Amino acid sequence: DRQTFFSSLSILGIAAVMYVCLLILGTLSGKVFRLQGEHLQLYRAMTVFGNVGFMGIPIVVSIYPEKGMLYMAVFTIIDQLMLWTLGVKLTSSEKEGGAFNPINPVTVAIILALICVLTGIRIPLVLNTALQKMGATATPLAMIYLGGVFACIDVLSFIRKPDYYGITLIKMLVFPVLFYILLGFV
Repeated sequence: DRQTFFSSLSILGIAAVMYVCLLILGTLSGKVFRLQGEHLQLYRAMTVFGNVGFMGIPIVVSIYPEKGMLYMAVFTIIDQLMLWTLGVKLTSSEKEGGAFNPINPVTVAIILALICVLTGIRIPLVLNTALQKMGATATPLAMIYLGGVFACIDVLSFIRKPDYYGITLIKMLVFPVLFYILLGFV
């Protein structure tokens, strides 16, 4: 509801700062590895975006059983807006031409959801049930898709790329420590 949303605005701010910091780190480390063009864009996208849905949600909910899902729901607003705007821009080929359009079904859905929360509008139970059932298929379908992708790639070619180790170092060591220190001041 609206009151719960407003009491969780700090999560929105933290998420926004987190993504800006990751983008800066991705840009700087991409320059260190002398990446250019589309490779740099993809590197930045991989540095910024992670596996929030499959890993982040279960971890946060287990650490904060009372409010973990609320925190993740609020965090997901920024996460998905960033993914479906900046993430799409970073992973789109420059050769495709045309201007990037941030209006897509996901950004429209997020805006509509925010309007519903802020105005107190409830969607009909039949529609809500249908949307929940469709949403429940996302994880199994994603796993099937990822399994197919991994079955068709040459893993050894990726093991030899030093910039992938840079992403791992940044996302699993450097950024968590720096962000923890930054949040300590807040």
